[in-house]
Amino acid sequence: VYVDFNPDVTMKIRAGRTKFLFWNPTDLFFDSDLRPEGVSIRKKLGDYVLDYYLTAGLFMLDEKSTSTKDPFLLGAQAKMDWLMSRTEKTEAAITYYGAEQVKGSTLDYSSGTNTLSNGNLAHNFRTTILSLQYSKKKIPLINFLYLTGELGSNTATSSKNLAYLAGVKIGHNKLINNGNWNAALNYRYIEQDAIRSE
Repeated sequence: VYVDFNPDVTMKIRAGRTKFLFWNPTDLFFDSDLRPEGVSIRKKLGDYVLDYYLTAGLFMLDEKSTSTKDPFLLGAQAKMDWLMSRTEKTEAAITYYGAEQVKGSTLDYSSGTNTLSNGNLAHNFRTTILSLQYSKKKIPLINFLYLTGELGSNTATSSKNLAYLAGVKIGHNKLINNGNWNAALNYRYIEQDAIRSE
């Protein structure tokens, strides 16, 4: 259950359990199916050719019956959309995700691949991410082209904290009609404590 509120055409406020308002071009740092409970706000600036988006949010990661310090996620993002032509677009963003009060605890549904200490998470996760995506549509034979790159570092620890991805996708943007198709290829590198395991 969630609620969307639009004070004006440039602002959206979302509360409840639903999809992020943050732009995540890949699933490197967060699964697209993630539905955290919390509140977020997004503000749009600029014009049709060059738009800017400022987004912030606070989300609960888990509820601990044995502690008053429940793990939570704090997020902030600045994003730019550049409409280069009617068929070309470049998107870029810098994002911060801070998973706090997770050090020394365990999270439900975690795969358990992060560094542990006495069976609990050894670090918090304060990850800064740079994201870039170029897209072009109406290309003969392949229709759409996406070139995507992401780079992130968890500054809450000084080692095993880097992750990056480079990828390409072609075909139809959405598989709606019969005969629609797409294909994607990416290379990703993820160190043990770069990303909070899900």
